[in-house]
Amino acid sequence: MNQQEIAALAELCKLEFNDQALEAFSEEFGAILAFVNQLAELETGDTDAYVSSLHAPLRTDSAQPGLPHEQVIRNAPETDGEGFLIPRVL
Repeated sequence: MNQQEIAALAELCKLEFNDQALEAFSEEFGAILAFVNQLAELETGDTDAYVSSLHAPLRTDSAQPGLPHEQVIRNAPETDGEGFLIPRVL
């Protein structure tokens, strides 16, 4: 990829680079792509791929009693006595 393509990709990703950083990133990105291309050249035809049949046992989905309201509110950084107070985000 050339620097113009990298700059266009960076813009899509909402990244900002000055000219020096763009040049350095272009070189690093080129090295990464070259490595990925090396991986694509590996012979994997005789490799068996499988999905493990082992899995974590699932517990039954059932309602469990929660913590008492007073205990939950006690751990809140800010509360009005009934619920949590959080900063307004606008």
